Amino acid sequence: MKIGDPRRIHSFFYRTQFWLLLIFLWIITLSAGFVGFQQSGLEGDSADLWYSTVKLVSGGYPSGSLEETPLLNLSRFLSYFLMFATILVAIQTFFYEGTRRWWCVYRGGHTIICGMGSVGQRYIRSYLDAGDRLFIVIEANPQHHAIRPLQEEGALILTGDATDHRILERAGVRRAENLIAVTGSDTQNALIASICDTMREGNPEGFICNVHIVNPLLCNLLQARWYRKRLHQGGSTEDSGTSAVKLEAFNIFQLAGMLILEDYP
Repeated sequence: MKIGDPRRIHSFFYRTQFWLLLIFLWIITLSAGFVGFQQSGLEGDSADLWYSTVKLVSGGYPSGSLEETPLLNLSRFLSYFLMFATILVAIQTFFYEGTRRWWCVYRGGHTIICGMGSVGQRYIRSYLDAGDRLFIVIEANPQHHAIRPLQEEGALILTGDATDHRILERAGVRRAENLIAVTGSDTQNALIASICDTMREGNPEGFICNVHIVNPLLCNLLQARWYRKRLHQGGSTEDSGTSAVKLEAFNIFQLAGMLILEDYP
């Protein structure tokens, strides 16, 4: 997504509008308290008035008899409201991603995309463009340039090694509907599929593991291993009910070549 993309600009203002509104209201509250203390006849210089104002908005009140003015009452009321609102916005800001990921995992039936290379980003883009937010992305590089823009559009991104059981657990692989392994490494993609097969063992719900394998030999070996395992379990290669995991190996380069040959035989 380009820097000038309207979606990114809108997302930026959406994320910052609450903080800008709170800052504006805090300025009004402090100014009302300062002027209110001036009107009430509080003795002292400007520093004393500002100190009393900060004390007021933090729940205190200067000792002694002071005339309660409308501005002081307004400042006191706004301070209680703003403290509560600031806490809520802070919680939403710092725990929003974690809460969304927890809800996605708890709900289940989501998609896990491993890898944010060119292929992975195409999958992410297709989900975002379709308005589907029920997916979690796993990316090994925390400094990846596309993380921030995609997060601003609503993508849930978890940084870590997709071959790590703990990372897959956090992504909710036991409750997911399918996984797409497109890390850019055939070996790593095959390893992710093997780990998912182990973690979903005994799970009665079906799970589809889509694995991008460029090497045709490795692709054949991986599929043969899957078929042998299912036959050993007493099933058949056509029956998906005997195993929790269904393997779908694909090669985008091969698929692209087939499409070209179809268009230009």
